[in-house]
Amino acid sequence: IWLAYFNYISTVEPQWLVRTDGLGQKMLFAQCCVVVPVYIDPSKQEIKLFNVWCHGKKKHWAFPGGDICRGCDRNLFDTARREFHQEVGVFFGRTWSDCFTK
Repeated sequence: IWLAYFNYISTVEPQWLVRTDGLGQKMLFAQCCVVVPVYIDPSKQEIKLFNVWCHGKKKHWAFPGGDICRGCDRNLFDTARREFHQEVGVFFGRTWSDCFTK
């Protein structure tokens, strides 16, 4: 029954399918999305990754991201923008366009 469900959903909502890496490269449904902001400075030959400090019970550095909300996100790009706004934009007053558009 899983195969029939997978085949049906993959034809109705193909935007949620992602190809796995490694051998076989199967198509699976995405469950979450992570934004990895990268800045490349060619003059200094540097690559910088920007992450977020997560305070609370388990303090750690992480990239902004979270679960797909299939009721409101149309695709993975929507998920990425929504999660970025929730985890970065709200605290720093920066929009997706401020950070990722030239």
